Amino acid sequence: MSAEPFTRHLVRFLKSVLLIDEHGAPLHPATEEPEAPSMPMNKARFSAVHRHALALISTLIDGCILHSVRIRRVGPVETPEPRRAHPDDAGLDLPAAIRSGIRCRDPFGNAEVDAYFCDDVPELVIEDGGSAIIPTGWSFEIPHGFEGQVRGRSGLTERRIYVPTATIDAGYCGELHVQVHNMSSQDFHVRTGDLIAQLVIAPVALARPEVAVDELPETVRGANGFGSTDTAS
Repeated sequence: MSAEPFTRHLVRFLKSVLLIDEHGAPLHPATEEPEAPSMPMNKARFSAVHRHALALISTLIDGCILHSVRIRRVGPVETPEPRRAHPDDAGLDLPAAIRSGIRCRDPFGNAEVDAYFCDDVPELVIEDGGSAIIPTGWSFEIPHGFEGQVRGRSGLTERRIYVPTATIDAGYCGELHVQVHNMSSQDFHVRTGDLIAQLVIAPVALARPEVAVDELPETVRGANGFGSTDTAS
């Protein structure tokens, strides 16, 4: 968010509320001319406060909206550009970039190379109960203050193909990979271009932890954790 428009609207808002100019002199709410220091909230003043408040809120909201994210092709395999299937979709569909050397794990956790070529087309087979970390062929420039959330797709989840939720930090600029678990009872075949997950770009609060000198304040819930809300009191 640019500081200049935010500061400008903030100053105008404060002026309309406090009825002062940049020199601290009182303003008349209708003419903005120096006058008495204490003016009632009449129609003209309310209109000014309302107008500047809306402009300030609009600037804040616009600063929290990420209008674009730069992406770049990486790796030896060309895949379709990540995009939303519909304009209102939250996530960008992520394609698979199948190439030799992708390591899968069988149901026993043993690492194996399972990518092979079928009719000159690379195909990855994940055994039932196995998993794989699949490249996408794309890297993302996620801005400071945002994160990328890798999530599963409902169509694959229905087939018991699961993608654990993962966080892509703003500082990471390498190729995006997706961890896929096959919890079905049959092999899962993946080819280049198949949509395997989705990426949601979301704002994140970069809160700074502060060590409490004394105890943390008490709450009604207290230290009750796992399953504590599943039973009736």
